[in-house]
Amino acid sequence: MDLISATWVLNEVTPAGICWLLHHIARLVRQGGYVYLRDSERRKPLRHDLDYDKALRDLGFEQAGRLDIRNRIDMHGIPRVYRRTGRDKPSFEDLFEAHFGRFAITAHGANHAQDGSPS
Repeated sequence: MDLISATWVLNEVTPAGICWLLHHIARLVRQGGYVYLRDSERRKPLRHDLDYDKALRDLGFEQAGRLDIRNRIDMHGIPRVYRRTGRDKPSFEDLFEAHFGRFAITAHGANHAQDGSPS
């Protein structure tokens, strides 16, 4: 693929979900291809603590651009683009182990639901 876009999604998923997405991004984006991110650059509490901008750099992407704006003042979300320069394509298991370890909590119960579900 030449371009993958992740807009307001990466901070919403579980640890297993973020590793699944990163694994497939690393697998699918061609050398010289791009990943476009747009979100607040903050992770939601009780979701995961993975800095996915840093994880993309660790996976062989370099930041090609970032709009220098203030989130929720100038616009909602901070757009940034990463270009694939490396060739590393780790497995899902390798990514999860590197960023979370085998004893990570991979799903949260209804106490942490943000969809209005009762706990």
